[in-house]
Amino acid sequence: MFEFEKYQKLLTLLLYTVAIFFLFNFQFEGSFEYIVCEIAFVAYCLYILAILRSGIFKHIYEPPVFFLLFSFIYEVLKFPYYFKYSPVSSIVKASGLFRPIFPISDYYGNSALLLLYQVICLTVLIYVYQLIKKQAKPIKIKATPEHVYISREGTITVICIFFLVVGFIGLYSITGGNLLFLLTRRAGNEEAGKILKDNPLVSFSASFVLILIPILIGFKSISNKSWKPLIAIYIPAMVLSYIVSGGRGPMIYSIASVFIILSSQKDFSFSIVKLSVIGGVIILLFSFLGLVRRSFTDTTNIFENFQSRTEVEDQWYYELSGYQLQFRDEMVFANADRAGYLLGNSYLNLLFFPIPRSVLGDSKPQFIDFEVCTKFWGRDDVGLPLNAMGEAYFNFGWFGILVFVILGFIMAKITLVLSGSRSIVVKYAGVVLLFYAETWCTTYLVYMLMFAIVILIAIPWVKESFLIPNEDTTDELHLIDT
Repeated sequence: MFEFEKYQKLLTLLLYTVAIFFLFNFQFEGSFEYIVCEIAFVAYCLYILAILRSGIFKHIYEPPVFFLLFSFIYEVLKFPYYFKYSPVSSIVKASGLFRPIFPISDYYGNSALLLLYQVICLTVLIYVYQLIKKQAKPIKIKATPEHVYISREGTITVICIFFLVVGFIGLYSITGGNLLFLLTRRAGNEEAGKILKDNPLVSFSASFVLILIPILIGFKSISNKSWKPLIAIYIPAMVLSYIVSGGRGPMIYSIASVFIILSSQKDFSFSIVKLSVIGGVIILLFSFLGLVRRSFTDTTNIFENFQSRTEVEDQWYYELSGYQLQFRDEMVFANADRAGYLLGNSYLNLLFFPIPRSVLGDSKPQFIDFEVCTKFWGRDDVGLPLNAMGEAYFNFGWFGILVFVILGFIMAKITLVLSGSRSIVVKYAGVVLLFYAETWCTTYLVYMLMFAIVILIAIPWVKESFLIPNEDTTDELHLIDT
C-alpha cells in the first residue's frame, strides 16, 4: 500500500511534457535579467520533477513528496510572468491587488535569485531528510495484516454528522439566518471577517468533517463496503466549508486525499484518463468558486455581480493562475529588508495557536498571511500566505535556509513514525493531514497541527477499536526504528 513506484511513469511523462512545453515557449527576446529568470524557472520546475521521479521516495505518505509537489504547483502557475513578458504591474492589477506599499517594477533579477534561494532550501531539506532516514537502524517486526476487519465505522459517521449539524447551526446563529453572509468577507466586509474570527468553532466543524470523511472512506474500501452513501454527508460538508470561509483549498485537499487513499488499495485501477478527469474537475472548481466568492459584495445582487465578472477579459484565466500572480514571495524577497524581517515571529503561532486571541489579545502573533498583506499591500481584509521558502526569507533572510534543516528533520521523523506504524488508520490520517499542511506554510501547518492533535489523541483508542487484525497473518517486514 501507498507505494510511490506506481506514479513513476506518470512523473516521467509529466517531466518530459513540461520540458517540451517550456522549450517551445521560451522567449529569447528581453533583458538579461528576464532571460536569466526564464532559465531559472525552467531549471526549478524540472529539478523538482527530477527529484520526485528519482526513486528516493518509497511511499506516497513521505512528507517531502507533498512538499515538492505543492512547491511545483505553486510556481508553475506563474508561467505567464516568466514567459509572457508582460509588465509586472499589469499582471498584479489583473490579479486583484492594487496600490502596493512598495513600487512594483521589473525585478526579474530578484525573481531569479528567489528561485535560486528556493532550490538551495529544497536541496538542504532533501539532504537532511535522507541523512536522518539513513541513520535509523532497521528492525524486524510483524507486518500489518493485508486484510483487516473494520468495525464501528458508524461511530465516525455519527461524529461527522454531529460536527456537520453543529457547523450549520453555528453558521445560522452567528449570521442571523443569512447563511451566505460570511462570503461577503472575501469582498472586503470587515463585519463578516470579525464574526468569523470570533467564532472559530464554526469553521473548525466544517474542516474537521472534510478531514474525517476521507479516512472513513478508506476504512470502508478496506472492508469492501460501499462508501458512496457518504456523499450525502460529504457534499454538505464541502458546501459548509465554502460558505463559511470562501476557501477552495479544504475541498480540493479533501478530494485529493480520497484519491490517494483509494489509489493505495490493490483493486484500484489507476489511469491517466481518470486522473485527467479529476484534475479537470478541480481546475473548474478552482476557477468557478473563486469567481463566485468575489461576487458576494452583498447577498442581494449575487447573480448580476457574477455575470459582470465573467465578462471581464481574461477573468477565468486569472482565477486559475492569478492566485500566484500576486507575487507575494517575489515582493517579500525584494523588499523584506525595507518592511522589516519578522525574526521568527510568524513561527510562534505553532506554540500559541490553541489560545484564543480573546485571551492573548494583541500579544498573540499574527499569521504570516496577515503580515504580508498589511506590510506590503496595506490591506487587512484578505490573506496572502507565502510558500515555506518565502516565509523563511521573511523571517531570517538568507539565514532562513537553516529553517529547512529543521523541516528536513521533522519530515524524516514523520516518515519514520508512519513507516513504523502497523495501523492503517495512522497512515490514512497522515496522508490527509499532510495534504492539509499544503506547502508547510505556518498558517496551514498550524491548522494541520490543530486537526492532528484532535485525531492523534484518539489513535490508541482507534487502533484497538477499529482495527481487528487477522491473526493468521505472520509476515515480517523490515521497518525503521523510530
